[in-house]
Amino acid sequence: MAPAFCAGLGSLRRSGFFKSRAKASICTRKPQIHGRMARKRGQMQMSQMLIGLALNSIIGTLKKASDSNEGDRTTKAEKLKRRIQNREWATPLIILINLVVYIMDKLLHIPAMSSLTLRVKGFHSWQLVTSLFCHNDWHHLSSNLFLLFFFGRLVEEEHGGIVFTLMYLFCGVMSNLACVYFAAKNAVFLGSSGAIYGLFVISVLTRFRLSWKRLVEFCVIGNFVASTTFAEVGAMNTSMGRKLGSASAAKYIQVNHFGHLAGAAAGLLLLFLVRAVLGKKK
Repeated sequence: MAPAFCAGLGSLRRSGFFKSRAKASICTRKPQIHGRMARKRGQMQMSQMLIGLALNSIIGTLKKASDSNEGDRTTKAEKLKRRIQNREWATPLIILINLVVYIMDKLLHIPAMSSLTLRVKGFHSWQLVTSLFCHNDWHHLSSNLFLLFFFGRLVEEEHGGIVFTLMYLFCGVMSNLACVYFAAKNAVFLGSSGAIYGLFVISVLTRFRLSWKRLVEFCVIGNFVASTTFAEVGAMNTSMGRKLGSASAAKYIQVNHFGHLAGAAAGLLLLFLVRAVLGKKK
């Protein structure tokens, strides 16, 4: 068996059987290797594409975030500029002046402060303005400052600090002029109530807009102003027949209901004048 097996192997070698089988095995392996390589290349390309898309999306989101941050910064800067330009300075300034005058008059007792009040006997024109910053006691001052803080800011938001200051002075001076004209000779007037009642009317009429927020503000503020004004009318009707500041009054220190209504009328008159002038210019 051994010599015959060896002779058969030798004949197979000589015939090239093993070479052909080896070549066949090599040829069958090459397509398998190429297929694996192609699959690996495809997987690598797909992963590269996915990584690229992820990077592009990340870069895009970062750019959008930076652009939005820059936009927010610009809007914040613009808002800050607007706040600085339209900052409410007049209302706090008038409140501060009232406080300083009260401290100098009631706490420091400076004699010259008494000349700032509006006196019918010994009248001076500058008292029409200076009396707006004088008050009788702390309750008188605090109530006026609270109303000034609320309604003054409403008017100043709409018209700005300079226009608000002119409106405040106009209503106060017109109220004082009406009081001087109808008052007794011994009357003395002080306080900013006339100017504040003028701000009542201006704030209500200028806040009216055809939007639900402004309509709510108009109804709330208008209700307060209307009820306060009607209360002043009723109080003045009960004191009709007496001169303002006359000795026949029940108390020496009286609430100047007539001056309040005169200030409200001055605010209404001012709005009509302003709208008439603006209408002519248009």
